[in-house]
Amino acid sequence: MTDQTVAGQIGQIARNTGVDQGASEQDIALAAQSSAGLGVTEADLDAIRKQLASFQKQLNDQAAASHKASPDDLTGSVASLAHYIEGLADQALTELVTDAAEAAKAAAEGGNTGALSGVVGKLEKYLSSHPPYPGENFHYNNALAIARHLPDVIERVAPRDDAEVPPGKVLQGSVVG
Repeated sequence: MTDQTVAGQIGQIARNTGVDQGASEQDIALAAQSSAGLGVTEADLDAIRKQLASFQKQLNDQAAASHKASPDDLTGSVASLAHYIEGLADQALTELVTDAAEAAKAAAEGGNTGALSGVVGKLEKYLSSHPPYPGENFHYNNALAIARHLPDVIERVAPRDDAEVPPGKVLQGSVVG
């Protein structure tokens, strides 16, 4: 921009805001800002605090909702695990994942994840100790990653309100602590 263009723009702003042509650039800018309604003259700190508290509550609610997993997350994760284990063609793994699918379905219906936890532990142990062959294996790596992630999903699933979870039994001679 040339100096003449800038001077023309300043003169036009001065005419639009009703400021004297001989006023300083700062006075013209202040008049333009106040006429445009851009200037903040007062802040309502109480309203700002309330809005921030509202935002914090929304964030807390979202964090709590994202931390809980639904029973569908269990069945979906086990279905993904089954998909990758199919690619490995290992009969023992196929049987374990079938057991895991049944346990996940039972956990989704009844809320008790104990049986699924046991099967997932066996799955992870078996996968860790029986890699298919040396080198990179897409199916194996994904199956192992899901098997290692399933205990976290199981932990986040809360029993449904309408599901009745039977109380545990203490067997004679067992150590409780």
